[in-house]
Amino acid sequence: MTTELDLKLLPLRKGLLEFVVLKIVAGHSVYVPDILRRLADTEFATQEGTLYPLLSKLRREGLVHYEWRESETGPPRKYYQLTESGRAQVHALDQYWLQLHRTVADSVTASVPAEPSRSGHFSCRTPSLGMPCTIAHSWSPKHPRVAGRDRVARRSPWTKS
Repeated sequence: MTTELDLKLLPLRKGLLEFVVLKIVAGHSVYVPDILRRLADTEFATQEGTLYPLLSKLRREGLVHYEWRESETGPPRKYYQLTESGRAQVHALDQYWLQLHRTVADSVTASVPAEPSRSGHFSCRTPSLGMPCTIAHSWSPKHPRVAGRDRVARRSPWTKS
């Protein structure tokens, strides 16, 4: 059953699907069924009827290209990989994702008072996203909880370890 929240999140998921597909293709040459398997157990699970048009769009935009490879079990297969423009786009999207996450994390943590540890850091989870973050506080006797701007440092969920 589709909830009101599902309907609100649908455009967000659709918009991020392109980014996620580019991240998958960035790793290596990949065959469409492999992309579908990687997406299957995620919020971005989709079908060929959605993925092929998206890959065609990305190809027309010069972000991906494909090569035909012979298959031992049937007809030749299309394997997709990023172009240089695609790599640049993934890098730009990674940077933008980090900026968005910082903005969300800053707005969430600004409303949640917390005392930093002796090192001036504490760990948290951004409740709405379930993503870990580290908040570095600048300690000041005037404003013991927050002095200056809090900084959020975290790894992107889209980058490799």
